[in-house]
Formats: sequence, structure tokens, C-alpha cells
Amino acid sequence: MKTGYSAVLMAAVSAFLIMSAPVYAAGSNIGIYTNGTWYLDFNGNGAWDGTPPDGLYSFGGGLTGAVPVTGDWTGTGTTKIGVYDNGTWYLDLVGNGAWVGTPTDGLYNFGGGLTGAIPVTGDWTGTGTTKIGVYDNGVWYLDLVGNGVWSALTDTMYNFGGQPGAIPVTGDWTGTGTTKIGVYVNGVWYLDLVGNGVWSAATDTIYSFGGGVAGAIPVTGDWTGTGKTKIGIYANGVWYLDLNGNGAWDGTPTDGLYSFGGGLTGAVPVTGKWVALLPDTGQTACYNSTGSFISCTGAGQDGSHIVNPLSYTDNGNGTVTDNVTGLLWQQCTNGLSGALCSTGTATTYTWSQAISLCTGLSLAGASWRLPTDFELVGIEDYGTSSPSINAAYFPNTQNTWYWSSTPYLLSSGFSFMVNFGVSSDSGEGVGVTWYVRCVSGGQ
Repeated sequence: MKTGYSAVLMAAVSAFLIMSAPVYAAGSNIGIYTNGTWYLDFNGNGAWDGTPPDGLYSFGGGLTGAVPVTGDWTGTGTTKIGVYDNGTWYLDLVGNGAWVGTPTDGLYNFGGGLTGAIPVTGDWTGTGTTKIGVYDNGVWYLDLVGNGVWSALTDTMYNFGGQPGAIPVTGDWTGTGTTKIGVYVNGVWYLDLVGNGVWSAATDTIYSFGGGVAGAIPVTGDWTGTGKTKIGIYANGVWYLDLNGNGAWDGTPTDGLYSFGGGLTGAVPVTGKWVALLPDTGQTACYNSTGSFISCTGAGQDGSHIVNPLSYTDNGNGTVTDNVTGLLWQQCTNGLSGALCSTGTATTYTWSQAISLCTGLSLAGASWRLPTDFELVGIEDYGTSSPSINAAYFPNTQNTWYWSSTPYLLSSGFSFMVNFGVSSDSGEGVGVTWYVRCVSGGQ
């Protein structure tokens, strides 16, 4: 129960949280990679809306020849990013959009020494986890085990494609839960429906989609959330997506036409279920109109719904990973340190000082910033108070206000802050000093 609030008000807030929480598309969304920068369409409207609500990451910059790759590396249901560079794979296992290094992230060597190798990814074995592979002039080398190492004994090799100019494509064409292979050649798609890695005109399929469009690049994704991967093309900032899955361009509104990535030099299309998952509030109690406790069964209040329950990993290096959002958090309030955050003195800062402090923070090799109001509220636990946070992962959190980076638009010179004593947020003048906890990733 939130200290300082009436039970009736809490019930109203619970209902509001359920109704107002943003709902993201269940299917695949689009994005662009260019020179180490990722522009991801989080809300699925096919347009770049800035951050938030969309995602902007820096991952892969400085690697000559880096090729973007995407996949659900850890089986969480959310697509994460990575790059392939001359046989080396750098995978963002945490999902915070930043390279933290091993063992937090993944570093593999697979495909090195193969001239013309193109990285491919997919859930080759239907386990729910994306694995890696390479395509080289019609030959596919797929890491079935998922250890990032080629083994002729446990992995597999297919001969599929090989046509001049063939581009490898992958997807769950039949909705079985297993990724299958295919190639795109000048507007023609050859898809292995059976999943045996062999072309058969009798059992596989050919589509014509993208022919005649200059500079077309094939893209695949579960555009409508049906569980089946469909096809599409990207050309100079325009996306043509086969929404109904018939392998033909039927125009809008049957199919999808989006503008995303135009004007970006060297833009490479990427797709995935970027879904920015909302963590549960932690609220488990329900109330009637008089403020008395009632059963949450059928009450329709926040306590009736447990979705994406709060979950954390203590990384043992002064950071905590939010397993729902993928954000990496500073474990201790600034000024404190140690396993129980009991060393030192928690220090308060003005808003501008807080921003500078986080930007300059050197911790775990990550790039840090002051969290948004939305992100900071996401680690509040509405089922407890004083402090209203999981104290096992964030020990010695102060029972008062912490700065966010979000301006408070109702008053000039104010910014949002979040109270970890009673689970609330409000605006405050930026010259006032409050506590700080930094975050990495997201946005």
C-alpha cells in the first residue's frame, strides 16, 4: 500500500494505469542501422517519432564493415541487436542497446575465413532462442547448438541458393516455431517451406515481390503478429510490406507502405519485436469504494493483473539489470557504494548537476544518463513502501525524491522527480537538490 494515499485513490490510480499503459504491436516492427546508430520503431506506426517513444541506440560504431544482426538472443520474447564484423559477432544480450562486454554481452567467432560470408540469424531448432549462422555463395552454416562455435558434428550445413546476386533470407514461413531459410534474387523469393534446407518445387514456394524497384533490399518479419514470417522490401527509405502474406504486392491498405530511414546515408533495414515491455507495478492489493480490502479476483484493478512481474539481476559490479525492460541501473544511490550500498553518504544534486553526473559516470564500462520519469517509475514497487523499491537489489534507497531527466512542462524551470518513499512523482524547480540514480540503455 502506498504511504500517504487513501485506499480509494489507490484503486483509481490502479484502474488508470491499466487503461493508460501503451500497448505495442505484437508483431515485428521496422528500423534502420547506419554507421553504428540504430533507429527503431518501438510503437510500430512505421514513422520515426523521436525518443521517446521510439528507440535510438549506439552499437557497432567504429567497426569497419560491421553488418547489423538482430535476434532474441536470450529467449525473452524481445528482439535485441548486434553486429557481425568479419567473422566476429557482438551481441547485446542484455537488451540495453549498448556494448557492455563479456560476459554481460556475447562475443562469438563464427564465419571467419569464409570469403563473402553473410550473417544470418534464426531459431533453427525451435527453442525460442535465436542462434547465428552464415551464408556463403549458396552454402549455409548454422549453429544449431547455440554456442557460437562451428562444429561439423553438432551443427548443420545446407546448400540452398547460389544464384548470382542471391541474398539470404530467414523466417518462420509456416508458423511452426522454427526458422527456415530462403534466398531473394532480383525480386524473386525462393523459400524453404519444409525446412529441410533443400529446394523442391513441389513442396517449397516462389514469390515475386520487389522486382522493378531500384535498390530493393529484402526484409522479413511477422508484420501482423500471427506467428508466421512474411516478406517485404526496403528501398531508399520506403518499406513495402506484405501484410496479408500472399507473396504479392496488393497496395494499401491490404499491404503496408511506410517511410522510415529516408535521407540516412548507408541505411540498412532491420526488423524485430522491439517491444519496450512495461514492468508490473508490484501492486497486489485491491479495494472497494470505502477503502476496504477486497479480493482481486475479477476486480479489474491493478492488483488483479500481474504482467511482466518485476525482475532483476544483480551483476555483482555495482549494476542491476531490469530483466523486463533490459535497462541497466546503477545499484547504489550516488554517493553510496559497497555490496549493501552502506559505504559513503548519499548526496543530493541540482537537476543540471544530476545530468552531468550521470553522463560522466564511469561504471561497468557502460554509457550512463539520467533516467526519464517513465523509466524511474518503472523500478518503483507499488506493493511496498519506505522504500517503494526492491531493497534486495537496490539497498539503502532513500525514502524521498530522485531526479528524472523529464521536463515538467506545466512549469518553466521544473523537472519531474520520483519519490521512493511513497511511490509518487511530481515536478520541482531544477535548482533544488535531490538524489540521483543513473541508468544505461533504452531511449
